[in-house]
Amino acid sequence: MEFELTDWFFSNFQNSPIQKADLSVSVNLEKKPTLMLFEFEVEGRIGCNCDRCLADIMLPVNSRFELMVKLDHQGDEKEGDHEFIIINAEESQFDLSPFLYEYAVLSLPMKKTYDCEMEKPKPCNEKVLERLQGKNKSEESDSGMENIWDKIKRDLKN
Repeated sequence: MEFELTDWFFSNFQNSPIQKADLSVSVNLEKKPTLMLFEFEVEGRIGCNCDRCLADIMLPVNSRFELMVKLDHQGDEKEGDHEFIIINAEESQFDLSPFLYEYAVLSLPMKKTYDCEMEKPKPCNEKVLERLQGKNKSEESDSGMENIWDKIKRDLKN
């Protein structure tokens, strides 16, 4: 099964960290008498701010996830442990949308940067990058100067 997750999909979830996306999710199902094993592969781009220069970027993502669903003949749906979901064996439908959403959100890396040097036009905010590089240069030049706190300590001793 293939699913396309776009801005519309994420707008259906309140307080979603993803507002803009173009994701393709491939889902493979292996069904056994008392178990269904879903394999999700999330690929595409998610809109966010770059952690390096704060520019709006479409961050490439590529992740894999697995979901085990156990079929219970006793009748009650319940949460399993963190490794699987338990549903009634008589159910004829299983809604994947919460899992598609969760796995898309989990695909976002902690550090939202990527190698954007090859893109034309480059999405980086050059002013911010120049400012960051200028800050580093001023820190290097300050290292040779006397520390202000050392000067104050010396003056207090005299």
